[in-house]
Amino acid sequence: MYGAYYQIVNRMENYTQAVTTCQASGGRLFEPKTQNINQMIANRFVSMNATNNGFWAGINDFNVEGS
Repeated sequence: MYGAYYQIVNRMENYTQAVTTCQASGGRLFEPKTQNINQMIANRFVSMNATNNGFWAGINDFNVEGS
């Protein structure tokens, strides 16, 4: 979609490990840009039964906790 490539890594990692895994493949964590893309990724997680462990996205509240 939109010239992007999405790779889902279905294993337990903390946020820092997930960032490192993405960077090692030349990518970055998923950042939802549109509702359609967000829904497409969410549907893929459900179809893979990958929702039990949660998932990491490239949005965070590091600068202001809870924001």
